[in-house]
Amino acid sequence: MHRSSILSLMFFLTACGPFISGGWGSGDDDAKHELDTAPPEADADTDADADTDADADADADADADTDNGCDGRTVSMSGAPASLNAGTTWTTAGVTFTMVDGWGERDGDCVWMGGVLEADLSGLDCTIDEVQWDVVDWCGAGCLEMTGWSGSSQIDQASNSSTGSTETLTVGGDGLDAVDIDALESQACELRIY
Repeated sequence: MHRSSILSLMFFLTACGPFISGGWGSGDDDAKHELDTAPPEADADTDADADTDADADADADADADTDNGCDGRTVSMSGAPASLNAGTTWTTAGVTFTMVDGWGERDGDCVWMGGVLEADLSGLDCTIDEVQWDVVDWCGAGCLEMTGWSGSSQIDQASNSSTGSTETLTVGGDGLDAVDIDALESQACELRIY
């Protein structure tokens, strides 16, 4: 017999010997081996507590969000098409973007643009209180405007106060369902919805 066959047989007999000889299923040894195979009581109780705690946490989380708000939903521009012309539309994270007029070009997580870029928020399953949009303007203070809409009514507006650095513009109001940026030469970056 080959050496590896002898080692395999020895391993088999060592590991399975008690089953073959009847050691674990015979006589007085049953009680001893039941302890080895029965799940510990503490583990069963811990699992039940964990399930109860998880259920309670899920209920608390659901109850805490009674206003159905968007709670800081973040939308990146990294999903925009590489090149944007008037009429170009894409959807990211439930927000439908449209290059209403002008031009745009994706640059990493931002869109370089000149014209009007709209974000339609009406497809989201939450109540919107405000929207923040990170922008970098290259035209001058007051050159970029962000407008908040409820249907066809303008409800809020903000404009940039700096040039060449990231600035967060915020608009809000009842019924907010769309925002747009009107700019000559700017970058539209991350959008946050609350």
